[in-house]
Amino acid sequence: MLCCEEDAGDIRTVRSGTTSITITLHHRFRFADESNNVKIHPMNAPTSYIQPGAYSVKRTASGNSITVSGLSNMDFYAIHVDVERLLP
Repeated sequence: MLCCEEDAGDIRTVRSGTTSITITLHHRFRFADESNNVKIHPMNAPTSYIQPGAYSVKRTASGNSITVSGLSNMDFYAIHVDVERLLP
């Protein structure tokens, strides 16, 4: 049973013609062992919900970091990452 919420990682964006998003997981987290465990959806305006199948960019990550490049420059991005927390 988990007692506390904990940030799984950090997100960094870089814009230069297009946008690159780097997701780096914190210690004790890893990307879930499944395909399309990173989902990104560029948006012009924020929204409170994105349908699970509506994410336009899907990638499979392993290890503790992934960079997704070549994204359209938008004001907002919905990002969903499937992770696993390693318990001591």
